[in-house]
Amino acid sequence: KFNTGQGFFNWQASPAMLLGVGYSYTKSSGDTSATYHQVSIGADYSLSKRTDVYMTAAYQHASGTTGDGNGGAVAAQASIGSYGYAGTSTQEMVNLGLRHKF
Repeated sequence: KFNTGQGFFNWQASPAMLLGVGYSYTKSSGDTSATYHQVSIGADYSLSKRTDVYMTAAYQHASGTTGDGNGGAVAAQASIGSYGYAGTSTQEMVNLGLRHKF
């Protein structure tokens, strides 16, 4: 069982610029002791009514142990969203993009 608490803050810095920051804490219970801390930031800048550029970045740290699927325990691995497991206790990711809406 995993329990998660999250907090996010968005700020419209200007009519064209949106900034955001977030924090997520996850703690497992039962036979495991895994704990995950994740910090995220993002920005979106409108170039026109239909085109914008965006950036998101995140850092996650995992500690403790989690189940291995065979009744044993292994060290918890960081995993941000659907980007896969880092194979280590930390993971970082950055996304940059240009979006045009048709």
